Amino acid sequence: MLYLLRSFVISIFFSSSVASASSYLVLGAIGSDMHTTGVVLLKKRQNDKAFAVKVGSEVERGITVFKINDRYVYFKKQNEMIRVKIGEDLEHEASSGSVVAMPSKGEIEVSGDRVTLSAKYKDHLVKNELNRILMQAAAVPVYRNGKLEGFKIVDIEPASIYEQVGLKDGDIVTEINGQKMSDVGSAIKVLNSLRNDVFAEVLLLRGAVEKTIEINVQ
Repeated sequence: MLYLLRSFVISIFFSSSVASASSYLVLGAIGSDMHTTGVVLLKKRQNDKAFAVKVGSEVERGITVFKINDRYVYFKKQNEMIRVKIGEDLEHEASSGSVVAMPSKGEIEVSGDRVTLSAKYKDHLVKNELNRILMQAAAVPVYRNGKLEGFKIVDIEPASIYEQVGLKDGDIVTEINGQKMSDVGSAIKVLNSLRNDVFAEVLLLRGAVEKTIEINVQ
């Protein structure tokens, strides 16, 4: 199913800290439900020249269109991800935490459903990135026969910790460390306990398939 990001004009100002001095207007984009294919239509401010860039291709050297969805366009610059909301400009979005630092080599490693975080990276996430992390996905309660079955994870942002550990849009988290997500209070209690834990086992439903993701801190 194709969607069209309507022709809102978005100003993208790449400062020296996140990209080059060039600036662009995002005129629109067309993509698929997979979000990793599609085309973004840009106009360079300096000469008003419009051009199209495929997802995965460079806008200019070092600046790549990484991903698009029905609300955001994501640009990658070296070790940073820049998120631009439809109808907003980068200057505005950067102030609300849209520039996301990617982990350095060795800070997070994924092998199948087993994830290893360095203790240093985990401490950084908890102490410095927690508010931003909470904004990088939404958790929607899922009820079955009147009982809370778990929390569906939706609107996962590219490069967020949710994507890094292997979660996908639509996953329903039903247990963490053996504790069922039977009510909101217990879920909050379990999540708070993870601040000091060095191991987490996350049980989830992906469609009709039950999966387990193990997260280890070393």
